[in-house]
Amino acid sequence: MEKHQTHFGKKFYKDTKTGYWISSQCPKIRAHRWVWEYHNGKIPKGFHIHHKDENKSNNSIENLQIIHQKHHLSLHSSKKKNRERMKKLADENRHLTKEWHASAEGLAWHKYHAEKFKFGKWEPKKYNCEQCQTEYETSKRSNMRFCSNNCKSAWRRKSGLDDISRICVCCGKEFLVNKYSKIKKCSKNCLSNLREKHIDEIIALRKSGYTYAYISEKLGMTRKDVSLLEKKSIETELPSRNSYKTP
Repeated sequence: MEKHQTHFGKKFYKDTKTGYWISSQCPKIRAHRWVWEYHNGKIPKGFHIHHKDENKSNNSIENLQIIHQKHHLSLHSSKKKNRERMKKLADENRHLTKEWHASAEGLAWHKYHAEKFKFGKWEPKKYNCEQCQTEYETSKRSNMRFCSNNCKSAWRRKSGLDDISRICVCCGKEFLVNKYSKIKKCSKNCLSNLREKHIDEIIALRKSGYTYAYISEKLGMTRKDVSLLEKKSIETELPSRNSYKTP
């Protein structure tokens, strides 16, 4: 295991806590930044030097890449091991941050920054809705893409952002559906077959006085489907509303 690295006249030792190589002479600088600046000049503000192979000991210029700090942080936080480490760190310190934000110092900090950046008092700006293309005006910084929640939901449904895979309760095939939808059948044919399959059972349960909620849960159907099947059957004689029962 190497104890030191030398790059262009500077000697570096390994920081066991961070894994980076740091110069032994002042001013302190990390080896990868020193190597980059030796070849390319001073690093612009807001940019980081990234190890392409993620090996902090490989500080050759071929392994270094300059990228914006936001992209660099996003790149590393997307790794599973880093997400787990950050989650653990956040869990360990969350109670401390909660106490600080509720303290006199924390409240004063929030008040100062709210006044500094005029939080909640921004001038209204005009935007174009990404869904309906309508021009709208808002002062909310978090509402810059859609003119309403309806348009936001429509855009998410159209883009398939919330689609998941489900298994059809009728034919057993896998199909895509919005995760907020209650649909359990892959097609209208399967829905029709399921209705025909369970119509006699639905009639029997309704004659016994069971509620729509119980029947729909038992058969894997919506309450609307159960109600429609019940209305189509001329043989069903419904009991009084007060006689409905649940198991």
